[in-house]
Amino acid sequence: MKTRMPAEVKAAMLLMWLQTALGVVMVWITLAILVMGGLPSLDAMPWFFYLFFASLVLMGPLSALFGLRWRWAWKAAAVVEGISVLEYGYATFMMFGVFSIMAIGLGLAVLVLFLLFRSDTFRWFER
Repeated sequence: MKTRMPAEVKAAMLLMWLQTALGVVMVWITLAILVMGGLPSLDAMPWFFYLFFASLVLMGPLSALFGLRWRWAWKAAAVVEGISVLEYGYATFMMFGVFSIMAIGLGLAVLVLFLLFRSDTFRWFER
């Protein structure tokens, strides 16, 4: 008998893909700002650029593994989202007037963490 994926897991997957899309937008915005400012070399990339790149590479593909019910995918998602909360939180409060889109990333990361720790989500990843 095949069990149905809980709504919390589906919502977390959708939000993680939304984080991937936000990562694409933020990478393009950051590159555009840096190129317009005369980026001397790729070694001069600011630290927050890697945050956007990590969400671009990790969030969506990691959520695709939720359908396989692998426990390590859930643990990895929780760790990555926790790091995102810390980094987006820091960036939101340090650059809120300049880059307020960081608050959206922070909200998404907090919401996904909340969904990952719901009881239905725990049961989904127990086999």
